Amino acid sequence: MKRLALLALLIVILLLILLTCPPLVALASSPDRPFISPVKGDILVDYLEPYRHKSTGERYLHRGIDIGARKGQVVVASADGTVSFVGRTPAGGGATISIVHAPGVKTTYLNLEQVKVVQGQKVSQGQEIGRIGENKDASSDQIHLHFGMIINGRYVDPKLFLNLDLTDISKYISLTDVDSKSAGSFPSWSKAARGEIATRSGHEEGSKSGGPNETSGGGFWHKVYRGLSYLK
Repeated sequence: MKRLALLALLIVILLLILLTCPPLVALASSPDRPFISPVKGDILVDYLEPYRHKSTGERYLHRGIDIGARKGQVVVASADGTVSFVGRTPAGGGATISIVHAPGVKTTYLNLEQVKVVQGQKVSQGQEIGRIGENKDASSDQIHLHFGMIINGRYVDPKLFLNLDLTDISKYISLTDVDSKSAGSFPSWSKAARGEIATRSGHEEGSKSGGPNETSGGGFWHKVYRGLSYLK
């Protein structure tokens, strides 16, 4: 009897531990399901593509991708997650929604007219979260959805992650050097894309406007990845 009582006590203790302790890596409910595009359409303004503000004429680098769409088109969640923000931002672009999919993984959706979710709500991949409104975004004259992705506090190219699931992305997160103090440094996992980004954005920006590029000491990239420059 004593052994049975002891065994029952151990089972209760184990159950309490499992119920009260959070998992070591908290991923979404479907970590093996790849991220999907929130709308169907052509890319009008690409990630880190230079653009001129419609009103001021000032030049900026794009922190996401603008996907061409029509007014009233349904926008869906790219993956399972929890809505962390609903509202408007100083950058403009109509209503904005942010969704956290896992620790360090967040997507943003701008230029919305209708919002179908509230802060704190859990959403599933493919679930309608809003609808596109008239174009109030400064990066393009055409109606579109601005879609952004943030990993460990840094904007990344959403296109690189649309075919990846959270299990794969968590591996990238573990390699991301978020505390690097080296000017112009890139997360270690992004080295494969570094050449393309530098060619398409850094060098192009410098050659067209006389500004710095990646070969000028890294100051330009330091500002980009440290958020010291205004990037939409």
